This record gives sequence, structure tokens and C-alpha cells, in this order.
Amino acid sequence: MNLLIEYFVGGSFASIIYGEYRTTQDVDIIAKINKQHIPMLLYHLQKEFYIQESEIEMAINTVNYYQDTPSFRSTFNIIHLATGFKIDIFLPTHRPFEQSQFNRRVYEQLTNETAIGTCITTAEDIILAKLEWYSMAQGVSDQQWRDVKSIIKVQADQLDHSYLEYWAAQLEISDLLKKALQDAH
Repeated sequence: MNLLIEYFVGGSFASIIYGEYRTTQDVDIIAKINKQHIPMLLYHLQKEFYIQESEIEMAINTVNYYQDTPSFRSTFNIIHLATGFKIDIFLPTHRPFEQSQFNRRVYEQLTNETAIGTCITTAEDIILAKLEWYSMAQGVSDQQWRDVKSIIKVQADQLDHSYLEYWAAQLEISDLLKKALQDAH
């Protein structure tokens, strides 16, 4: 099923792909959904997922009010009826960092046995996103910090440090990036 919606997977699931395995209770997807997508989403998902048209509409209607506020994200969720697994759908803002994430997203095959894959944020972008959330939470999210260090350890020399430093400065988290890089080594 291809609904022609631009998206990428972020959050804990991306951390697991790039870092060390851990359990997670949901998947975060950043998706460019608009009102024209609602009938398709409902048609294709409502048999297997809890999905509410009113929640999607509310997310779409509020996204423009908070374009430059990283601490508020317009969101809705869908829940797999058979398992209870939750998918949080975040609508993107027009922040330059998010635009960069969309431009740099990569397609990753999820298993060797099938051709199933997904678009996912890059290791650098999930590090930056998690550090930004860690900063907004005033350093109280130990899991965000552990995820960042794990990605840095596992990805090591593959990280684009120029990109990390540029966006850390833009997001005003340079000190956190420096500390994470030191702590991970």
C-alpha cells in the first residue's frame, strides 16, 4: 500500500536501527499529511487500526499555529487493534532542521528475508532530534541521553561531524553534543 505520503521514521525505532537494541512501546513517524490524505488513510487502515478522523483533522488544523515551536508537535496516533502497538504520527513544521531531515532520510530494508523497508531519519538527525528533546526536557530524560550515546558508539567514524556541529549550533545544543560525544567515548 503506497499512499504517496512523504514520511520518515524517527524516535526510539530509529535509535534502535543506529544504536543498541532496546524495547520500545511505539513508533514515531513524521509524515506530510494533509486533508486530502484522510479518506485514503481511513480506507486502508481502519480495518486493522484504531484511527480517528477527528484526531487527524485536529492535527492538520493546528500544525500551522506552532510552526516554529519545537516543544509542541501536532500529532495523532493509530493503534494496531490485534496487538495494541501504537504509532505516533507527527506532522512536520517548516523548521529548517525538519526540512533537512526530510531531504536526508534514507530507505532501509528492515529484514533480509523480505523486501520490506521504510524511510528513516539518518543517524546524525536522530542524534540531533534526541538532544533537542533532551534539552527541552531540561536533561531529565535519561533514555534520550542513553540513545544518543548508543548511536554515537555504534556509528562511531561513520557520523558526519560537520553536519552534527552545524545543526547543533543552529538548534543551540552544541554543548550537549560535545558532552555526548565525550561521554560516548
